Amino acid sequence: MSQAKKIFTRMCLNNWGGINHKVLEFNEYVNLFSGKSGSGKSTVMDAIQVILYGSFSPSFLNKAADDAKNRRSVLSYLRGEQKDGSANRGNCDFCSVIALEIKDTGTHITTCVGIAFEVRRNDSEIKKFSYFSHSGKMPEPGYITEEGFCYSNQDIKKLVNERAVSKDNRGKGDVNRIYASKEAYLGTLYDVILGYIDPNRFITMEKSAIALKMTNGTGQFIRDYMFPKSTSDTIGTISEQLDAYRQIKEKIEDMRKRIELLTDVKETGQELVTLQTDMIRTESFIRCIDIEDLRAKIEAAEEDKKRIEEEQAQLQQQADTLAEERGEVEQELIRVSADLKASDLGNKQQQLEELEERSRMLIDNSRQWRKIVQGLKQWEEDEVITDYISNPVLNLIETIENGNVTEENCQELHLKIESAKQDIENEFEDYSEQKRETGKELKEKQKLVDDMKNNRKSYSENLRSARSSLERKLSDLYGRTIKVQILADLFDVADEEWKNAVEGRMGRLKFSLITEPKFAHDAAAVFREMKQFEEVDLINSKAIADSEPRAMENSLYEAVETKEAYVDVCLKRYLGHIIKCHSVEELEQVKDGVTPDCYSYSNFIFRHLRKKDYTTNACIGEKVSKARLAEYEADVERLEKQYQELHYMTERLKAARDFESLKEESKYYVNLSGAEKELGKVNKKKTALEETIRTLQGRAV
Repeated sequence: MSQAKKIFTRMCLNNWGGINHKVLEFNEYVNLFSGKSGSGKSTVMDAIQVILYGSFSPSFLNKAADDAKNRRSVLSYLRGEQKDGSANRGNCDFCSVIALEIKDTGTHITTCVGIAFEVRRNDSEIKKFSYFSHSGKMPEPGYITEEGFCYSNQDIKKLVNERAVSKDNRGKGDVNRIYASKEAYLGTLYDVILGYIDPNRFITMEKSAIALKMTNGTGQFIRDYMFPKSTSDTIGTISEQLDAYRQIKEKIEDMRKRIELLTDVKETGQELVTLQTDMIRTESFIRCIDIEDLRAKIEAAEEDKKRIEEEQAQLQQQADTLAEERGEVEQELIRVSADLKASDLGNKQQQLEELEERSRMLIDNSRQWRKIVQGLKQWEEDEVITDYISNPVLNLIETIENGNVTEENCQELHLKIESAKQDIENEFEDYSEQKRETGKELKEKQKLVDDMKNNRKSYSENLRSARSSLERKLSDLYGRTIKVQILADLFDVADEEWKNAVEGRMGRLKFSLITEPKFAHDAAAVFREMKQFEEVDLINSKAIADSEPRAMENSLYEAVETKEAYVDVCLKRYLGHIIKCHSVEELEQVKDGVTPDCYSYSNFIFRHLRKKDYTTNACIGEKVSKARLAEYEADVERLEKQYQELHYMTERLKAARDFESLKEESKYYVNLSGAEKELGKVNKKKTALEETIRTLQGRAV
């Protein structure tokens, strides 16, 4: 009975290197990867190493390629970057999953381990990833959703929860997990899934991994990789026997293929002779059948031909008769039409047609004029726009509506309306600018309220990214979680009277990053390489602690409190020399002071602290101030009402652009205005003419 062991059965690569989706199946004993340079051998090997050791370090990757000039990073693998500088996924957001399927041959329990990534197009480093493991085989078809997309971190979490309650969860340890750290992931992988292996030895094996080169022959390969410490001739003998065995095996395989080919040729030849014989016999039967069919078809066709010729002769005779009758009717029509036109009835009918055409044109003109008048009424009826129209203009509009339409009136009204529209356009621009500014301020206040309701600080995304990046790099450096904090989160203002003064004097300093003093030096070294965060500061907590600062009596330091000793030292350094004052006279007696209303004195200079530092940017304290939250909610309500009013005004002013302004020539409007009166005259003429035509038609009958 063979000894139980752990074997890799399959591997899934989604959006890794040049691979969009691939599931590899492994042999139980030996697996060889071969191919040209750039075909993906190192891509697969590096993915295995990342899964087994959980490290994203660039120096750790690409050992299998043995190419010191071609060092890669996990992020470059995720984006699919190539040697020519292109990238398969360089300008898009995407998810990636790399996973191994591991089977215990003793218990027949299958477990999967891997890492899921979520990458944004602007990410300069890996920010969002999850180590995971779950019981059972990989989901088909390899961590791909029904829509054809790679699993996201949320999809992985859902899968882990499902497997935790499925029948596949029958191992001893809890393997259906999303891991908060690399250490927890490796602990489960080494101790539970792989069966209590020595992690130190496993790391040593990784560090001694070398590239597989086949350029020196089989013997050299065996000597380098199978018996690296052997000095006997056994290696040479094994190599020669392997070469001889390979040659004999190749000859036997070639002979077997030739025999199979000759057998296939013989059988195919016999089948060909049989088919040819059957084909000749069948063709003879078909010829006989075709001859009889053709004879019957010819006889039927001759009979049809005779019948059609007889019908054609009859139809030709009928056509000649109809043509003769049609000629006689056409001559009669020409004669009658000439008589009609020459008569008084024909003239009257022609006049009626002309009047009907004129009537249709006047109806259309009358409809257009009513539409224009309705458009002019908008200047009078719109409650907003009316305020921008003078009384003379309104009187002139009323004059035109009452029917007093002259070229002079139209021209004058056009010029005055255009002047008013220019004033309205200027007002529209002013209101639009106010609306934009109000909308911008409203969004800022809404975000502040939302953050405060959820007990979040209004820190910039750049500051949050800098903190998480520095914390991750320090944790990787120490092999455990090292906390990086924002100074404002580590202390509170105990005296509410001096809260604004503390916020204002701390200014940008309260947004600085800080670590415990024992990590300060390494944090500074790591932060030096993070050049993209030039707007973020890092406090040297160790240097401040070594300087042993002291706080002066009645200083701002007395208004704050903290639970951390190293933070308390920093507060002495930054606030211990700023004296609390209530008047200008008191400020003049100190080197550095501030009043509760944020009037500051330092370096012989009086100044007002920036209001934004102690209002919008106020963030000191572990919890959000309820009083400040209520103040911001009132601001949001006021700004929403103001924004709605501005929106209504801009919409009404914008609508005035399309109001009627008599832009055509004045004569055109004069003609349109008289259309309705002329239409009445034309309709009277039509009625009289129709009566005359009916009388003439009665006489003709």
